[in-house]
Amino acid sequence: MTRSSTNPQSAFSLRGKLKYLLSFGLLLALSSESLGEPRYQCGAGCPGRFYLGVFGGTGKSDSDHFTQRGVALFPDIIGGPLIIDGAGNSDHYSTPTYGIHVGYEYLGLFNCHNSWNLFPAAELEGFSLRGTQKGFLANPSARLPEHNFLDTLPMRSKFLFANAVFAVETPLARTVQPYVGVGIGMARQSISGADSLQLDPPEPGVNHFNSDPDDSDDAVSVQGKVGLRFAPFCHARFFVEYRLVHLASTNYVFGPTEYPTHAETSDWNVKLNDVNYHLFTLGIDLLT
Repeated sequence: MTRSSTNPQSAFSLRGKLKYLLSFGLLLALSSESLGEPRYQCGAGCPGRFYLGVFGGTGKSDSDHFTQRGVALFPDIIGGPLIIDGAGNSDHYSTPTYGIHVGYEYLGLFNCHNSWNLFPAAELEGFSLRGTQKGFLANPSARLPEHNFLDTLPMRSKFLFANAVFAVETPLARTVQPYVGVGIGMARQSISGADSLQLDPPEPGVNHFNSDPDDSDDAVSVQGKVGLRFAPFCHARFFVEYRLVHLASTNYVFGPTEYPTHAETSDWNVKLNDVNYHLFTLGIDLLT
């Protein structure tokens, strides 16, 4: 019977592979543990930290009910002044958004290492929206069988919010945190270059707001937001979120209509009822 001999080179190769695999496994374990550590540590006695963030995205408005009121100053010989009280709904419109926020975050309400934790924060936030709102308005009138308008309102809205934000840390994914936030604030909504075109009876080329198509108004606004943030670094984190922004009703004064071939009118009063915006944003926070 022949004894089998062991190849020293093969044995060395096998031991080398085992050593490599053990080293790789140890490195992977250390890396996983490092990723599992909370990224929200500072010096002893530090209660929290400041952060500064920028974000941008896109969204869409809900349909908005609005009205347009004014008086066409026809002479008495053709019936006298005609009161116009049109009402209708606007279309949905898309809007880009961009903004900035600054906040102070408490570093763990429960201070539980390797367990659940809560990170509350107070935040001041400002952002902008812009888009063009269009809507069809009908004005029932005994003097005219049809009296309808198409309004086009290019607008820009600037919001300022005070927010409360609450992020949750879990033992399963300590660098990925879901969060919710609520805020209350004010908004300035500006309309520039408003146009009111009469469709029935048609008056092509006549903007009933032509003498003054610009105005703005302030209104109370509230918002809620939910999102996820990812913190792979000690001093930076990324976030993605959805927010619902509610804007209270606003009022504008345009006009009057001034054309040589058109009857004079009074000023035009336009009221936009409450509207909701649905926004999706991405951003980055820089952390102290």
